[in-house]
Order: sequence, then structure tokens, then C-alpha cells
Amino acid sequence: MKYITLTRILVVTTISLISLGLHAGNQPTSLDDLRPMTIYKSSTCGCCNAWVEHIESADIPVRVKDLNSLDELKQQLGVEPRYQACHTGVKSGYFFEGHIPAEVIKQFLKEKPEDVAGLSVPGMPMGSPGMDVEGRFRTYEVLTIFKDGSNKVYAKVAYDTGVTFIREAD
Repeated sequence: MKYITLTRILVVTTISLISLGLHAGNQPTSLDDLRPMTIYKSSTCGCCNAWVEHIESADIPVRVKDLNSLDELKQQLGVEPRYQACHTGVKSGYFFEGHIPAEVIKQFLKEKPEDVAGLSVPGMPMGSPGMDVEGRFRTYEVLTIFKDGSNKVYAKVAYDTGVTFIREAD
């Protein structure tokens, strides 16, 4: 009887780990890494749905919540109108506003900067994840939004060079 119970526990645990994609080289460093990004969006927005698919394809677990209005949420998170886009992700105490590439989000979450509220790609730049239109791309910036409301460029995304992270000189 004890053997069957232990075997069941091992099987359930193994299946759970496999379903989370925890294999060599992709293991989380903390419990927070296992928590999904909550993405708030409108149910009728096609570009938001495409961005969710982009995030999921990068192995970032998500939980989607459709809202009639995101205004109150953005206000609670401190996302000023000048930084706003059509959807907002929340993970690890940070917000992720707009069409931010998954690669940028992953790097940012590794760094876990202090005094930062989140990242933003204001508006809906053509060619950003979820705004893919063949043959059309506009270079855009991903902004770091500090808790005091100020910002600086965290990364630039260009058609020919991809993501370039901006680092301050030491």
C-alpha cells in the first residue's frame, strides 16, 4: 500500500514538472519564476491575443484576464497615460505594458532591478510582437519606468539588428 502511494506521488510530481517544462538548462531560480504572468486585456483585441501567444511561445506561463476597461488597473499600477498601450502584464511585482518582446521581459526578470515599476512599449509600433504585418516594421524603444514616473531606454528593437539592450557606462 505504501509503495503504491509513493509511486503515485512520484508519477504526479514527474508529470507536473514535465508539464512546466523544467528540463536541464531551463530551471527556475525561485518559486516566483513558476508563477504565471497575469495579462489584462480586452477580449476583442486581436493584437493582444497575438502578443499572449508570443509570450507563451517563449515559455513564459500566463494567466489571461479579459476586462471591459483597463483604466483603473493601469492607474493602480502607476502606468501613466504617456506609457500606455492596449494590454498590461504583471509578474514579480512589475508591470509590462504593451508589445514588449519576450526576450526583453526574460532579461529584465533576471535582473530584478530596484526602484523600477516596470517596462513599457507605448502605443502599438508596427512590427512589434502582436503587431506583425509582413513587410512593415518601425524601430521602437522599450522603456524602463521608474517608481517616481521617470523613464529611460532599456532596449531598442530594430528590423535589421533585433533587440539591443542599452547599458549605462560604468
